[in-house]
Formats: sequence, structure tokens, C-alpha cells
Amino acid sequence: MVFAAIDIGSNAIRLLFCRVYMVDGKPHFNKEELIRMPIRLGEDVFLQGKIPEPKIERLVSAMRGFSELIKAYGVEAYKAVATSAMRDAVNGAEIIERIKKELKSCSIPNMRICTLMWAAEAPNSPCILTTK
Repeated sequence: MVFAAIDIGSNAIRLLFCRVYMVDGKPHFNKEELIRMPIRLGEDVFLQGKIPEPKIERLVSAMRGFSELIKAYGVEAYKAVATSAMRDAVNGAEIIERIKKELKSCSIPNMRICTLMWAAEAPNSPCILTTK
């Protein structure tokens, strides 16, 4: 099985593909690919309190590309989370809605859009999207 995770961080967004094997009834994880896009959302948020349009466009474009890679890899399930910069930006919720709308049109198999929620493992990270 192949799983993926997207981390929208302050300095970069990352897409991780991980293959999970069962050996003697225990899961073993093998990192297959890590893709990093240095968009630097945080530098504007920490100085101006918001993410400017050119960086939003780069983020949306990168997420569109990530969605194509997720389809190509045949990912079983994935999750995307946004961390500090998105949480602190005054336009963060608006950007998340824009990403949701954009990715909904990409029709990734098994994808469902989730509402903003706080992940138990990272209480301050809103969940953008996830699979079943």
C-alpha cells in the first residue's frame, strides 16, 4: 500500500510518499519519495500578517501538481495539513477554501474534502483534506 502526506509549512510544502509492508503482522514503512517546494509562506505572514497573492498562486499550483502525482502513484490514502504560517495568516482560511475548491476539480480517486479540524497529533494544524 502507498500512502502520502502533504505538509504546508512556513518555509516549504512537502509531499511524502510512503509504502507500507506487512512483515510478521507488523507494518514496515519505506519512504519512497519526498518532494519539497520552497514557497516561504511564513516570511510574509510573520512580517505582514497575510500570504500575498503571488505566493497563494504558487501554493495552489504546487497543490495541483501534488494531486497529479498522488493520482500517478496510485495512493491508497493521504492527508494534508497546514501549520504555523497558514494558521497565523489573516487570509489562511480563505486560502484553505481556495485549495479545497481547486483540488475538488482534480478528482483524486477516493478523495473527500474535510472541514477544518484540529489533528490530535498536532493540535494547532488544520486538516485541509484527507481520504477515507
